[in-house]
Amino acid sequence: MQEINEDYAEEVFSKLAALYPYHQGRGYHVILSRYPIRSFQTLQLAGGNEPQERAIIEMNQQDVVLYNISTTPPWFRRRKILPFLTIPVYEYGNRPAQIQDLVWRLQKETLPVIAAGDFNFTEQSQDYYYLRAVMQDAFRTAGLGFGFTFPHGWELNLLVKQLNWKLTFPLVRLDYVWYSQHWGAKSAQVLPAIDSEHLPIEAELRLQPESGRV
Repeated sequence: MQEINEDYAEEVFSKLAALYPYHQGRGYHVILSRYPIRSFQTLQLAGGNEPQERAIIEMNQQDVVLYNISTTPPWFRRRKILPFLTIPVYEYGNRPAQIQDLVWRLQKETLPVIAAGDFNFTEQSQDYYYLRAVMQDAFRTAGLGFGFTFPHGWELNLLVKQLNWKLTFPLVRLDYVWYSQHWGAKSAQVLPAIDSEHLPIEAELRLQPESGRV
């Protein structure tokens, strides 16, 4: 779970405790699991400050790896290119370096892997294709439609001070469930909004028979 406020998280965690008795993480960046979490480590992809974790979860005597990922969000910055001309420039900081770091880690994994979270890129970005070279996109495999997840309830006055309203429908897909070749995707969908600017996503994955016992 990512990008939910602490009050909402506390309420949800108490309701889900019986179904998902195992959890690891901090604040609004948490892994909930119905299976035992055998190991857990925080990451700093490419030395960034965004929260990321790697966990090994034991599912019916089969260990699987789960990455809970959030990368640097993009933004627009004004850049003066001439003494009389300033233009908006799209920037995304060290996100490419974070994705390259993640790809390098994924290539070393030997267990079945799932990597999920807010990747802060669209399908048109180069970073998407770097990751798709080593993992499968659950929504693109088993979902229908565009799969847009952001923004929901985004305050436009953060961009233009004269505006005082919110976007209540998503325009881009920033959130993903990726899986290694050990899995097959049965379904994937965007869920109704909760207390976040991102819509939640759900994917059902099944471990391939030759890959394990789940």
